[in-house]
Amino acid sequence: MTTQDYDKSFLPDLMENLGFATDFAVNGCGIGADAFYDFLIVSKVAKQIETKSPVFICGCSGTELVLTVFERVGYNGNIPETPLGFVRFDRSPEYWAGWITAFYQWKSGLTFSRIRELIAFHDIINMYYPLHEAPEDKFIDVMNSLIEKRQKDLPA
Repeated sequence: MTTQDYDKSFLPDLMENLGFATDFAVNGCGIGADAFYDFLIVSKVAKQIETKSPVFICGCSGTELVLTVFERVGYNGNIPETPLGFVRFDRSPEYWAGWITAFYQWKSGLTFSRIRELIAFHDIINMYYPLHEAPEDKFIDVMNSLIEKRQKDLPA
């Protein structure tokens, strides 16, 4: 299943927001990366991104995105008292994984849910070395190869 893409001019904002969201959820709130990605899907925020919701494409920060996801799934775990004050000046592997996954979803047209069925989010984080400095198209090629292999391995 593929999704309709939104205007490319919004893509950098979404990539940054999903990067910050993933970094904040994992490193600021201490939730596992796969769990956060699953929450993103279950909360329907991922679906709203896919269906061009301006609120989640460019209308909120990464921190606000996380807080919305947590609220929708009823997660009350380790959320910092001042979550809007969580600021990092470096880019973690988790940030990159959120950032590049937003790009991959837009470019491939696959739903976030379908990507998750085929590739665990921690596997994307593990691609940080060596792909974080490679052009985005290199990541696309690697993901497409992995997905093609996984689809062949799935029972018909």
